[in-house]
Amino acid sequence: MHRRAFEEEIFFVHPHGLYIDGAQTALPGLRMIVDTGHASTIAMLEDEKIAERIPSGSLLLVLKTAPKIEHLAAERGWVLVAPSSALNRRFENKLTIASEFLAVGLPSIEHIIVAPVETSWAVLAGRFGERIVVQEARGHAGEGTRLLTSLADFALLKEIQSISLRRDVDSERGRGRSGRACIASLSPASQSRRFFGLLRQRL
Repeated sequence: MHRRAFEEEIFFVHPHGLYIDGAQTALPGLRMIVDTGHASTIAMLEDEKIAERIPSGSLLLVLKTAPKIEHLAAERGWVLVAPSSALNRRFENKLTIASEFLAVGLPSIEHIIVAPVETSWAVLAGRFGERIVVQEARGHAGEGTRLLTSLADFALLKEIQSISLRRDVDSERGRGRSGRACIASLSPASQSRRFFGLLRQRL
């Protein structure tokens, strides 16, 4: 495997670049291409004027890989400096990451995987208390995460989820979707103590 030097030229492409601002101190060869006129990294890489600024064979750093980005990189001869999109999606899936941890002997916070429409507020509050975090399988920047503190919150979640599933099915995007989510208690101190206690046992 070829080892990359920190001084090598690396092109980072992102609509605003705030996530990596200041990284030039650690990566002297970092070249940031930022354009707020584009909605996504994919849109930027599809822009011919931007693509021409990245020579073939260059190292390309993106915040999050996607199949389309991998296709564009292969087409242009860029070398992606990032995990594959398949691996990225595997680790981002909130419904399966806990079982991935358990499979290799790593601890996970206490949780259940269930569709909100298949359970009740009384059941969840009885198990996790009245500060509950619900995470859909995937979601960017917190959009798939919700905090529930009451029966009203839970009822609203079920209504939103029902509408979302119907919309996706109508548009043929919802095939195979079950509405299942990862549900856990929002008690950072106790969850953290349990998690790091289990982690110390493994080390």
